[in-house]
Amino acid sequence: MPALRSLRAPLLLLLLPALAACGGSDSSKAAAPTCDLSGAVPVAHGSSPSGSETWASGVHRVTTTLTIPASATLTIAACARVELAPDASLIVNGGLVAAGTAAGPISFVRSTAASPWAAIQVLGSADLAHTTLAGGGGSLPMATSDTLGAPLFVHGFGTPVPRLLKVTQVTVDGTTGIGVALVGAGFEAGSTGLTVRNAGSYPLYLGADVADTLPAGDYAANASPAIALQTAYFAGQDNQRTIGRDLTIPNRGVPYRVGIRDPGTIRIGSATGPAPLVTVEPGVVIAFPRATFSTGRILVDGATSGAAMTVAQGALRAVGTAAAPVVFRSAEATPAAGDWTGLSFTGVDARTRLERVEIRHAGGNSGALGTCTTNSGATTSEFDGDAALQIFVENGYPAASFLASSTIAQSAGSGIYRAWSVGDVDFLAGNALSGIAFCSQTLVPDDLNVCPAGPCPAAP
Repeated sequence: MPALRSLRAPLLLLLLPALAACGGSDSSKAAAPTCDLSGAVPVAHGSSPSGSETWASGVHRVTTTLTIPASATLTIAACARVELAPDASLIVNGGLVAAGTAAGPISFVRSTAASPWAAIQVLGSADLAHTTLAGGGGSLPMATSDTLGAPLFVHGFGTPVPRLLKVTQVTVDGTTGIGVALVGAGFEAGSTGLTVRNAGSYPLYLGADVADTLPAGDYAANASPAIALQTAYFAGQDNQRTIGRDLTIPNRGVPYRVGIRDPGTIRIGSATGPAPLVTVEPGVVIAFPRATFSTGRILVDGATSGAAMTVAQGALRAVGTAAAPVVFRSAEATPAAGDWTGLSFTGVDARTRLERVEIRHAGGNSGALGTCTTNSGATTSEFDGDAALQIFVENGYPAASFLASSTIAQSAGSGIYRAWSVGDVDFLAGNALSGIAFCSQTLVPDDLNVCPAGPCPAAP
């Protein structure tokens, strides 16, 4: 025992300096912002810079909309507070660098408590670190705002879609409309720690073709807790580009909504390059608003090749788990069958797989007509090709069912529409269908385009 006691004291002496250096277990010594701007004299900015500028630590008051030239960069130092006048914006044609740190954060706030500032409009590029944007979005309603009421609005041009926004520990708080809107643009690689809260609408708006650039973050505490993927009010804000590259739609903790006011389409396929594979992570929910003049859908495109053979130009892989299925459904608070079209495949790529998937409230008007009757009665919908899952193939048929352990429910049309001749691939085995208006799966005609006798199988 004496030998053991003689070893403990030197060990404690060695540990004490290390504990003191890192603060030990005293949480009061944890890193915290050290900026004190209570006595800072505001620096007024009432005219646009002609070249690159650096705004030092302190308070900066933007009294009118400023434009950063395309050849210039505005750098904002750590420990800076930027106060913007009502409806004032920073229009960034060049670059914006907000170089905040954990101990020296940056904030963009209202200069007048009752009136929101408008937006940081990025047409060039922006790199924001340890920055908060509070009380922005402008005074106009979201429906008439050129920036969708977003205090951070990024607009890119050209293909491939440019990555123009990098965020590192950024918070967007209390917007009049959407939190962050990206039109024709994506987030830069390495973006992390984005929080959007108290937005008057959706936390984010961007195109489905850059959904994989969306950083992990916190997006739930907003008036509309869903990520708006595409379709806005003006053509300049339309993000409905075809997905032409491999990407993964990540699970960011809230649903995706395809369309703001009216439903949009996620279209997958490349006519000029390799067929892209779109992968949907477990737990992802993709929802579509009820149509006012058209219905939304996910379309995996195809093309005719050779002797009228349909070749898929893309693939969709949505594989959930028992605890976290992939869900495609209506976005309505009171959903109904036919709120959206469903999943449509023109040709089937061997990589396509739907497993532990739920397809709900689909079967809306697609404009497709079938060959065989799709219901057991003689109605005006007798040859209607509407279905929650539509499979179109010319001169061939899928090698096997790509649907497994999945649910199709509340369809205003059929469950599965099988548009090919000859080859009866069964999509019902191992799957659950309910609330289907017409067939559980449609009948397949023979090589003379003659349909089997009798009605198609009904679903519960």
